[in-house]
Amino acid sequence: LVAIVERAMTRDPAGRYATARELAEDLQRFQTGQLVGAHRYSLGQLFGRWLRRHRTALIASAAAAVAAVVIGVVALQRIMAAHRVVAAERATAMANEEAAEGLLDFMLTELSEKLRDVGHLDLLDAVARRAAAYYDARSSVHSPHELENIAWSRAVIGSVFYKRGNLAAAEAELVKALAGYQQVLARDPAGTSVLSRLAYVENILAGIAAARGQSDAARA
Repeated sequence: LVAIVERAMTRDPAGRYATARELAEDLQRFQTGQLVGAHRYSLGQLFGRWLRRHRTALIASAAAAVAAVVIGVVALQRIMAAHRVVAAERATAMANEEAAEGLLDFMLTELSEKLRDVGHLDLLDAVARRAAAYYDARSSVHSPHELENIAWSRAVIGSVFYKRGNLAAAEAELVKALAGYQQVLARDPAGTSVLSRLAYVENILAGIAAARGQSDAARA
């Protein structure tokens, strides 16, 4: 308002408003909060006026931004917590899996030999069937060592079936053991322990072929 008065009253006629209409228009702009033509605004003043003019929108935008950040942080924390739970559950599952397979290995190897010595291998028949179903249902193998252990377990299961006279079930398990050992050998062709166990599997398969009267297949 001071700028308008000073311009209207300046001693230099060229610096005054050219008409009363221009003076009235500048006064109207002052009354309505618009930029006054007679005043030279600094950048700070212009920015302050812009902030005041858009205050509602800015507050809403700021609130939305804060809400988005808070929601994002909460969501990230939940995702990380869920990831930790899943990792812990996976570790527990793997530990339980290893324990279960260790028990199966004992039952199918050491216990199998002891029962065979006393003529009660039939007691392992149900265990062998459940073990075969367990390995059939298992979908993931984590390492070559694990693959080799599973192949050996299948070989022992097959030998239990073979000694019980169930040739079809024995052959099915031994073929799976053979495939497992072949995968291991593809990664490590010099694995002597794998070769000896592979020979064990093929020897039983030869016995199955001979029991069926397939002498050529048995010799092969």
